Amino acid sequence: MINFKSKWVLYSIIATIFVTVYDLMRKYVIDTNIVHVEELIIFISIFIGLLGLCHLTIYKKTNSFKKVNPTSLIIIFFIALTAYAFNISFMRSMRHCSEVTLPVVVISLSAILIYLYSSLFFKKSPDFDWKILLGVVLTVLGLGIITIYFKE
Repeated sequence: MINFKSKWVLYSIIATIFVTVYDLMRKYVIDTNIVHVEELIIFISIFIGLLGLCHLTIYKKTNSFKKVNPTSLIIIFFIALTAYAFNISFMRSMRHCSEVTLPVVVISLSAILIYLYSSLFFKKSPDFDWKILLGVVLTVLGLGIITIYFKE
């Protein structure tokens, strides 16, 4: 049973609010043609980089890349690269789709893949359970059904 007073639940709710605002703001910029999609991707990335540098300067545990293992930095670089690729792909899908929830539903399929992969290969994840997989699949299917029958 989920403890709704856990910190992870609170942070998940906060993250949901932020990702919702982030996606809606990107969709607004795309819909109103404030800037081109490619410019939006570039500007967001620049500002995220600047915020990251600010975070680095105020973070008390480390102030230098020298303290981080070079192999770890390479892994983190590839994580950033996938985040950048996701941002490009998602914004382009939003540009070509009239209903923004359709790309979100397709992307939500990642919940199934993440559950399968992490439960089978990550040591700190709970073991695979068919009931949990079924719940994740039903959630994704529910989002799909809502989107398909959504009236414009």
